[in-house]
Amino acid sequence: MPTFSLTSSISDLKGILSLQSANTKNILKPYHIENQGYVTVHHTLDLLTSMHDRHPHFIIKEQGLVIGYALVMFRELEGVIPVLQPMFDRIDLIEYNGAPVQSCNYFIMGQVCVDVNFRKQKLASKLYRFMFDCMKPKFEYIITEVSYYNKPSTSLHLSTGYEIIDTYTTNTDKWNILIKKLC
Repeated sequence: MPTFSLTSSISDLKGILSLQSANTKNILKPYHIENQGYVTVHHTLDLLTSMHDRHPHFIIKEQGLVIGYALVMFRELEGVIPVLQPMFDRIDLIEYNGAPVQSCNYFIMGQVCVDVNFRKQKLASKLYRFMFDCMKPKFEYIITEVSYYNKPSTSLHLSTGYEIIDTYTTNTDKWNILIKKLC
């Protein structure tokens, strides 16, 4: 039976990295990319640890192994992952419900992934509900970015209550910025 928790060890972080490595776009077959989605950013253990030190990540475990995760990221690390810098720049320009997004109390959901062998069980949606419940007392919003072309990921986010608040193009991809109100 899968269990939901927060990262609490280097082993948990290494489990995230292992799952992440198996789901990056550059190693997946086109069918998988189109039907299952992919992750864009590959973190290092040092970066994942630095993110964890600010707030633990959300994970799903089965028999002690990480089979799913949702990463927590804060603005303080914006310059560390170059592909995400345009997202932070765009957040500074967006208004949501009549207020600048940058002035809202939010955190970044840095990436979500579930092991291919455990998909079709709604585990990503359950992981998000766990994250929403845990973070609701501390934050008003969650913001994330998904490749415009990653239709499975966009569909997951929309089904869990996120809404697209901006779409823009960089030299590497076309992106949707999504927001989820927690309160």
